[in-house]
Amino acid sequence: MPTFEETLADTDELLGRVSAWRLSPGGWAEVHAQLTLLEDALARGDVPEARLALSRVELAGPSLGPSPISPGDEVPEAAPQVVNQTIERIGAAIASHPETPSDDDR
Repeated sequence: MPTFEETLADTDELLGRVSAWRLSPGGWAEVHAQLTLLEDALARGDVPEARLALSRVELAGPSLGPSPISPGDEVPEAAPQVVNQTIERIGAAIASHPETPSDDDR
């Protein structure tokens, strides 16, 4: 089982990628739901729940390779403000954790 510190590092890495994703509104709704669960799990120090939420964020992300858009499909878009705000809150919590290395230490 990864440690809490490893989970924070994996979360930090994932958040950097999530902010660059382009998803449908439905995809962003799922990402936001999982980020909220991740935020709660990290606040409680619940590593298994945090790891589960990390996996679910990954699964909700963009698929590999191009996918054709059919009529009626939702067009991918940048992250909505609510997702960016959640990412910022989680990032701030990670940065304030005493065991988290600073950018200079990485």
